[in-house]
Amino acid sequence: MCRKHDDFAGSRMSRAEIFGLGARARAVLAIADDSRARSRSRWAAHHPKVRSTGCARHDEERVQMAGCGYRPGGIQIYLERIRDDCRETDMPSAWSSVFALAVLTVLAAALAVFGIQPSRAAEPDLVKIAVFEFELDDRSAGRGIIGQDATDTENLKTSTEEARRMLSASGRYSIVDASSAAAEVTSAGGIQYCNGCDVPLAKELGADQSMVGVFTRVTRVEYTLQILVRDTQTGAVVSNASTGLRMGANYSWPRGVKWLMDNRILSAQRAE
Repeated sequence: MCRKHDDFAGSRMSRAEIFGLGARARAVLAIADDSRARSRSRWAAHHPKVRSTGCARHDEERVQMAGCGYRPGGIQIYLERIRDDCRETDMPSAWSSVFALAVLTVLAAALAVFGIQPSRAAEPDLVKIAVFEFELDDRSAGRGIIGQDATDTENLKTSTEEARRMLSASGRYSIVDASSAAAEVTSAGGIQYCNGCDVPLAKELGADQSMVGVFTRVTRVEYTLQILVRDTQTGAVVSNASTGLRMGANYSWPRGVKWLMDNRILSAQRAE
C-alpha cells in the first residue's frame, strides 16, 4: 500500500459518538451516507482505479498517485485516514451537510418538546356580516307615475354586490348569505318598513353585524345613499354613513356605493 494513506487503514469512528445527537441524528447521517455513496459512484465512472474519499483535494491526490508503485487495478486506498485528515483542514462537504442537518434536527425536536413556536402577530377574527339587498326610496316628483323598473332593480342588485365585494376584499369581514331571510323582509314591507328587522334576522343567520342600504331618489338624475351597520347582539349602531346629493341616474348607484364604502365605512375601520 502507499505509505501516504495506510496509517489509519481500518479505523472507523462512530457517527453517534462524533455528534452525540441520538436517533434523529443517526437517521440524518444515514441519508448523508447514501448521498456520499452516490457521489463515489459518479467518481468511479471517471476514475475506475481510484476510490473517492469525499474530499476534492484528496481525490485529486489520488488521481496523481495512480502510478505510485501499484500494478494497474491493484490500488486500494482507505477512507478513514483521509476523513480524519480532512476534518482537521477542510471538512468534506458531505460531513458539513450532515452536521448542519443534525443540528437543525435537534433544534426542531427541542422546539417541539418545549412547545416553543415562532412568534407571529395574532390574526384578528373576521367579522361575520349579513348584507341585505339595498332598496330604493323614490321621493321624486314622478314616483306616482313611474314605479321601480327592471333597470332600477338590476342596479340595486349590483350595488349590493359591490358592498359585499368591498367588505370581503378588506380582509376584515366574512360575508353571511342573507338570501334565506329575503321572504321575511319582503313580507314585512322591506327593510325600510320592518322596524329594524335586519338585526334579529342577521343574528339568526349567525352574523355579528347587519348591513342595509337605501337609495333615496330625489329626481331622476339625483340621489342620496345611506348605509347602516348594526351589531346583532346589542342592536347598537356600528356605522351610519350617508352621501350628499349626488348627480346621476340609476346606473351610477354602484359608484355611489363604492365611494361611500371606501370613504366612510371602510375608512373608519382602517383608522381603528
